[in-house]
Amino acid sequence: KRNGTRHVSHGPNLAHLVYEEISADSAVRSRMEVLLPRTDDHVRVYLRIRYEVLHRFAFAHLALFQLGAEFYNETDSPLLAWGHAAGLVAESRLVAKPGARLLPAYEARGEQPWISLHGQPSRDLDRVGQGGRGLVVREWRAVLGGRPVAAPYFAAVGSRGAKTRLAAEIVPPPGVTALEPGDRVDLLLELVALPLTAERYYGPDEPFRAALAAGANTWKMVQREAAANRPAIRLGNGTTVHGFPLSIPVRAAGDVPFRLEGGLGWVPVRFSGLAEHDGLELHRVSGAGRERVTQGDPSRAYWQTDYTAATAAWSMTYNLPAGAAPTDYIA
Repeated sequence: KRNGTRHVSHGPNLAHLVYEEISADSAVRSRMEVLLPRTDDHVRVYLRIRYEVLHRFAFAHLALFQLGAEFYNETDSPLLAWGHAAGLVAESRLVAKPGARLLPAYEARGEQPWISLHGQPSRDLDRVGQGGRGLVVREWRAVLGGRPVAAPYFAAVGSRGAKTRLAAEIVPPPGVTALEPGDRVDLLLELVALPLTAERYYGPDEPFRAALAAGANTWKMVQREAAANRPAIRLGNGTTVHGFPLSIPVRAAGDVPFRLEGGLGWVPVRFSGLAEHDGLELHRVSGAGRERVTQGDPSRAYWQTDYTAATAAWSMTYNLPAGAAPTDYIA
């Protein structure tokens, strides 16, 4: 109840919406940010989620997030795997039973824990359910049952609905059957949707096409995302910017040098605190000197601009290509 929706930015470089609501029994307040960056390899959706427990409540089954939602799970994936940035922890072939826990909950320790649902048959004539899915837990902070929880727990379940399919959930630790006032969860998830074969990808990203050729419809694609899609910005003053989206405050006139490192595909970079909607130019720096960043038709906007009423300032968002080597820029 009391649902509120705020459109922070519409895109196309980075769409950003915020949903806030409270549970029907007034026990939990939730806030979800949904961020959709522009890409040309595969779909990435980032969800920054916060739950705040206001009143004690007990539960028999609680999912903090579902990959393969109840009554809306069309992909017939028989294989579920989980691991972390360094590799695979376990893979299982499971028979889904509606509403049933199929494996004991797993404590997802390690850097950038991930889940993959994959292995479905490739059927070109099917109109739904043809694609691999995965999630990466990029950030996690939680107090559940009155105590800190260092890592998320993953569970394999059978989703309910007209079609019973394999699904996965992020759940509280075993033994926690009630949440207490003051409990909270803050997490950042990256969701990915992946082609089943290299032939089904028709974009220009050759490293992605090669990865599909070697590992399409397996857990390797989600593990690749977890390990490699961790871009960072090194500012000229020695500060390092992490997280999503990468954001650089620009508070005065003059140059802002930075280096983009890591990542996959295209990386959204937001420059905030501008006095004008077009108050910044971006230049790539190489041995040949500076070259202004333009993408596509230079007569059209290739950056996105947004106004923030709370700060009375503008931001500009670029999508910058991730590369095997770091790239230097000056804003």
